[in-house]
Amino acid sequence: MRRFAVLAVMFCSLGAQAEPRVWGYQERALLPELNLSLQTKLDTGALTASLHATEIEKFERDDEDWVRFRTGDGKKSWLIERPIEKHSRIKRRSDDLTDEHKKSYSRRPVILMPICIGDQLQEIPVNLVDRSRFVNPLLIGREGLETFAVLIDPKGHHLAKKPRCQAPSDND
Repeated sequence: MRRFAVLAVMFCSLGAQAEPRVWGYQERALLPELNLSLQTKLDTGALTASLHATEIEKFERDDEDWVRFRTGDGKKSWLIERPIEKHSRIKRRSDDLTDEHKKSYSRRPVILMPICIGDQLQEIPVNLVDRSRFVNPLLIGREGLETFAVLIDPKGHHLAKKPRCQAPSDND
């Protein structure tokens, strides 16, 4: 019932658009700044977006909180630095709880990240976490899906086709 409500709200938010865009639960997403294409899970059961990141290190620059991390596709890895927009509090799954994890939630840094799916380029908030044990290095939840203004077909995959957004030029 909850997923139906999310789809109904997303459908209504599409406004006067004749036919809403429909994407599958799995799509290819492009991080244009890195020219990095990632298998992505579009998850209406999750609220936020999560990007696979390792070596996550918080630091201060010009009196602002920043984060440095590595992300990649398994073949190549990039070191990225971004200002921290906020921190998210994510509930841990019951199978993630161990004696060393006394808390039932984790606190993750959130950055703004430009992401291209199909022909749409949007900047969405993304929390950083090690997703190496998951199939998809990028997960986009309801907040990001609302920004893209799409409907999700839970049986479909790769309906948006290959990402077709232009990478930002150095002259912009």
